[in-house]
Amino acid sequence: MSDQEKLGNTIPLTILIAEDNLINQKLIAKIFNSMGYNVDVADNGVKALEHMEKKSYELVTLDIQMPEMDGITCAKEIHKKYGESRPVLVSITANIQLLNPEGFDKDGMDDVITKPFKAEDLKNMILKWFGNKQN
Repeated sequence: MSDQEKLGNTIPLTILIAEDNLINQKLIAKIFNSMGYNVDVADNGVKALEHMEKKSYELVTLDIQMPEMDGITCAKEIHKKYGESRPVLVSITANIQLLNPEGFDKDGMDDVITKPFKAEDLKNMILKWFGNKQN
């Protein structure tokens, strides 16, 4: 894929990043930006839910450990509030052991990416969940 043919042009998405660590926020946003996406950032689950009341997202990445409201609680709130019309929820976490041992889907997540991750991991996740949405 050339720079002219960015993923964001072929698979347009609205993306929200919920991450409390400023360095990780910037890193994740920079990777999505390099793919041609504009992103919104929330530094905890409460703020993520506030963003979702103002704007519709197709993809929400959630860190597991955040102040005020963690990613798992946020995912469960999103399921309650949005049901079938909810966005795809992907946990980006270093603490995989905090997810339900029976499977991250039990925590309301559709997918999980473990830290440290590569740009390729985010790209593959988009292709996995939205590849059939290409323009």
